[in-house]
Amino acid sequence: MTRVAAALGLSPATARRYESVFAAGGVDALLALGDVGRQRRLGMDSLARLICSVRQTPASVGLAGESWTNSLVQQFIEREFSVTYSLSHINRLIRDNGLQHWLRQSPK
Repeated sequence: MTRVAAALGLSPATARRYESVFAAGGVDALLALGDVGRQRRLGMDSLARLICSVRQTPASVGLAGESWTNSLVQQFIEREFSVTYSLSHINRLIRDNGLQHWLRQSPK
């Protein structure tokens, strides 16, 4: 089961759950589960607005700064959508939406 879970990108517990559901009711039972996992906290409309905003300057959306940083993205999301994300989640959000080219690189 561990190899199956890894191949599907699932936790072993989730893979066992799906196996149990399948054994009890087949494919129809799996499909009846619908969307599983944590619900998005930032909806698609909000995400689209975030992407458009990051392609502008922070000043154009009322934030101090000439270039976006992860912290400014975090502040924007909190201010505009009342959603709080950790900086590690902000990093993932930036990467997954191709926004890294719009952000100033942090000094090393």
